[in-house]
Amino acid sequence: MKNEKNAKYTLIFHTTFIEPGFNVGAWRKNAYINGTATIVETGNRNNIVAVINVENAPGRDAMGVDFDTAWRISEAYAKAGKSLANFIF
Repeated sequence: MKNEKNAKYTLIFHTTFIEPGFNVGAWRKNAYINGTATIVETGNRNNIVAVINVENAPGRDAMGVDFDTAWRISEAYAKAGKSLANFIF
């Protein structure tokens, strides 16, 4: 990622909730995040183009070996980003 000064729009993501989940072998719960994506004009951040709410973006490892909390949470952000891209494009 880079901060592109010539971009017409900027997306700002604000996390509103994080559920870290858990994985203790026999029991597990996915992580998930909620947040708000705000698209603004890069040159004038007061000009809000769109506000998109992201709810319950899940985070887990496909193989079920996501014992690390940071891994589950990072996967929740990855899922949120992919879902946002699909929604926008």
